[in-house]
Order: sequence, then structure tokens, then C-alpha cells
Amino acid sequence: MDKQHRLLPLARAVGLSLITLAAAQPTLAYELYADDDTHLNADMLAVWGMFNSRKNYDGTPGGSTWREGFIKYGVSGDQGLGGNGTLYGTFNLVSSATWGDGDAAG
Repeated sequence: MDKQHRLLPLARAVGLSLITLAAAQPTLAYELYADDDTHLNADMLAVWGMFNSRKNYDGTPGGSTWREGFIKYGVSGDQGLGGNGTLYGTFNLVSSATWGDGDAAG
């Protein structure tokens, strides 16, 4: 395989990563309720990545290509305590996945 054909998948991966990075919002918060002393927000963070290794490190021949991602979602809020401070709280869940060959370490 010549050098140009080896660089084409890399160029595609870099281009797709840059487009995804430019289009992605790192975090999102949506205000569900708000008044003078109380705020309640819906929060979300989504991260995704593409990975490749030309060598497997678990002794199997060849390389590995895989994708990983997670989404963290939940609610956060604060409540004023009538001049005695503010109570802050948050509750989140996380979902994650890996697709493809799995990482190169096995």
C-alpha cells in the first residue's frame, strides 16, 4: 500500500473530528424554572471520540479502530435560604459505550 492510500483514512478521521468538534456544544443547560430565590436546570454533556492504533498490544495481529462516548444528564438547582445562604444541589446519571474493535490494549 502506498503512502497516499495510508494517509487517506487518517485525513478523513481528522476532518470528521474537526467538523464534529466545531459543531459540538460541550455542555448544555436548559432552565426549567426560575424565580428570585429558586433555579432548576436540566443539564447535559455529551462527548464522543474516534480512536485508532496500527498495533494491538494484547498479542493479536493487526490494529484496532474504535469509538467511545458518554452522555451525562441530570438536573441542578439552587434555593435561597432567606438571607441565610443558598442551598445548591445536583443529580446526574452517566451512560457510556464503546463501538468497534475495542482498544488496542485488549
